[in-house]
Amino acid sequence: MVDENIDPLTGEKIIEPAGILIKFPTKIYSEEEVKKLWDNAKPHPDLKPYVNRADRGHFPPISRQKPDGYFIALHFDKIVAHCGWKKLDHIYLGAGSKTHPDYVGRKINNYLREKRRNIFGSNPAMLFLNNTEQWWLDSFLKVGWEVVDELPEPYKDMAPPDRIYLLYNKDAAMQDDKANKSFDKVFNDILKVNK
Repeated sequence: MVDENIDPLTGEKIIEPAGILIKFPTKIYSEEEVKKLWDNAKPHPDLKPYVNRADRGHFPPISRQKPDGYFIALHFDKIVAHCGWKKLDHIYLGAGSKTHPDYVGRKINNYLREKRRNIFGSNPAMLFLNNTEQWWLDSFLKVGWEVVDELPEPYKDMAPPDRIYLLYNKDAAMQDDKANKSFDKVFNDILKVNK
């Protein structure tokens, strides 16, 4: 059971998964702030340093853009999870979510991803999943994300074939009256701009 309350001094949401006090600051963090916090996180043999998205050569070009913001979770003053996003022209792009190995399985990132979906609102959003394990994919599908079979031509070679591409709020993307574009057209335009 998870007890929820609000810190009266900061207004931050607090949850206690499995008896561990986790704070979810209301502040939106920059990539630089997340990097600094992550690189000073509680040591763990499986914890890798944070690498700026622009420097992640294995990411598709669209995913290497600097995120607009991150939500984080803290255990005392140490970061235990983060979840980011980037607003593109007509669509949002998920900019990664990660949980410290000591805190995996406590559903901390579920709360951060829900906060991120609130940022998306009724707008469409895309994710490129690096983790192709079924349990990870299912955690997105059960909250409204849909699998997109493949990148449209001529962009199929922009990302490794072992990625899973997800879309949130597909109907909004396909009925974008302001842009009067189908999802495929929006998707192609974004990829062209971010090559």
